[in-house]
Amino acid sequence: LADNLNGIMPNSRSAVAKAVHIDEEVLTKILPIHPMAALLLKNISTAFASNQRSMFNFIKNESEDLHAFQWYIENHSPNEYQILTIDYLWDFFYEKGTDEHGTNVGRSNLDNIIATILDTYTLNEKSLSEEQKTVLKTILMMQAISQKFGDSLELLQPSAKNLNLAFEGTNYDNNYGYNIAKNQLVKKGI
Repeated sequence: LADNLNGIMPNSRSAVAKAVHIDEEVLTKILPIHPMAALLLKNISTAFASNQRSMFNFIKNESEDLHAFQWYIENHSPNEYQILTIDYLWDFFYEKGTDEHGTNVGRSNLDNIIATILDTYTLNEKSLSEEQKTVLKTILMMQAISQKFGDSLELLQPSAKNLNLAFEGTNYDNNYGYNIAKNQLVKKGI
């Protein structure tokens, strides 16, 4: 299924490869992680005040509470073209949970700038549909990391183009995610 899955994300793979100066072939080997999620994952651990939430911990953590990579693999199937997108990083990097040692971790370890942006979600969560939640989580994660790095990571700036790249190959592809943001979230004043 690797060729099929990689075939549905050519633009995002190309954009990420160009942005980080690597060969696209490297990104074909990170399935089921979406290229845009991989880019965000590469940069996100610096947003935490401690090393409790690093890229390595995301990959290796087996806690059910945190919904990290191991949880994703156990609960999703490439047979259904399920790809780990930016919104799936939300639970591990933002929601409060416990690590494999039973230690409480979560948003309390976030850099203040990042926490302020991501907290927008909890202020609006109850009034949102599942689709709106998915899109808002993606936008906020992109915005938080982009702002943390002074907008120097152009691909992580929450623009229409980048939102389309973030959802390429998913049910939110072809402007669907962007239209939810523009026609629903903006109308709600979020």
